[in-house]
Amino acid sequence: TQVNDAKEAAAAAAAEKADEIKGQIDDAKAAATEQLDAAAAQVNEAKDAAAAAAKEKADEIKAQMDDAKAQARDQLEAGKKQLEDAKAQAQDQLEAGKEQLEASKAEAEAEIEAAKKKMKEDGKKILISTITAWLMSLLQMGLVFLMTDPRVKAWVINQMVTQVKDEANRQLRATGVPD
Repeated sequence: TQVNDAKEAAAAAAAEKADEIKGQIDDAKAAATEQLDAAAAQVNEAKDAAAAAAKEKADEIKAQMDDAKAQARDQLEAGKKQLEDAKAQAQDQLEAGKEQLEASKAEAEAEIEAAKKKMKEDGKKILISTITAWLMSLLQMGLVFLMTDPRVKAWVINQMVTQVKDEANRQLRATGVPD
């Protein structure tokens, strides 16, 4: 009986020890589960924080991209406006150049017409001058002929003598001397 009692006591002590160990295991399990739950909560919080940070970073990048798009659009619009302004300015300069060209063309045509008219007038003057020179030359040749002809010389001398005689008679009459 002592052996049985010792067996029972040993079995009771073993059962008590087993219950104690089981309690320790359950406590360790509960602590491990609690730690696991805490770790899982930390992981979830870390995941949520990472997701929030990633979303915030994505939103920040999206905002930066939107700003960059807006700036690019503004620069594109400014570039288009500059291009349109440059095109309008070039068109204005082209029109001004055309007007200047037309004015220069009209002025050149007027100068050409004036030069043509002057050339015609000069041509007429030259023709008249040539004809006059030719006539004068003919007249000179006629005079030379007439002056070298003895009959003409005699007639000219007779005319000169008659004029002198008439002048002398006039002066004598003016002084009171009769003819």
